[in-house]
Order: sequence, then C-alpha cells, then structure tokens
Amino acid sequence: MILQKTGSFFSTLGAKGFYPINKTFGIGAFIQGTYYFSNFTDDVAGTNNNSGPFTTDLKVKNLFDVNFGVGFQATIPYGIKIICGPLYLLFGGKGIFSRQYSRP
Repeated sequence: MILQKTGSFFSTLGAKGFYPINKTFGIGAFIQGTYYFSNFTDDVAGTNNNSGPFTTDLKVKNLFDVNFGVGFQATIPYGIKIICGPLYLLFGGKGIFSRQYSRP
C-alpha cells in the first residue's frame, strides 16, 4: 500500500547538542518531531472472515512522528566520523476506513 499524495505541507522542529570529550570522542543527543498538515488517502484491499475479499478507501489524518536518541561519536583516520547509539521512534495518526465496502 502506498499513500498517494503530492504537494503536502509539513512542519519539522528539532534540537541537538554535542559535547566533545576529547579530540577523538564525543557524545550528543537529539530530538526531532514532524507533523503533516495534509490528509492522505488510498484504496486498500483485504479479506473479511464472513464476506470474503473487499476494497475500500483509507484516509489517514493527523500524521506525525517523533524521534530522539543519544549518539556516541568517534573520529577515525582521514577525518571519518563514526556515530552509534540508541534511537527511539514514535509515529502515529488516525486511520479511517470508508463505510462503503465493495467486492473486487
């Protein structure tokens, strides 16, 4: 399933911080959130236990995502920076199926 929508408006806000421990190592943290102002719609298909296959419209409203984490950074030869650490991602929205079901 691919939600079909073009020209959508969204807003992203974030912050990050970094503390260099020494010339080679450092630690940082970040948080970022995005809210999509547009609604997305698509046709979906599935099966129902009692009536068999069906198609319907799916509308997604109030779509958002938030992610944050902590990163440990090391600088290796040739100025290459390696970053690793945990990341937490939260996303959501409200999915609404149309009440009109049809059989394909």
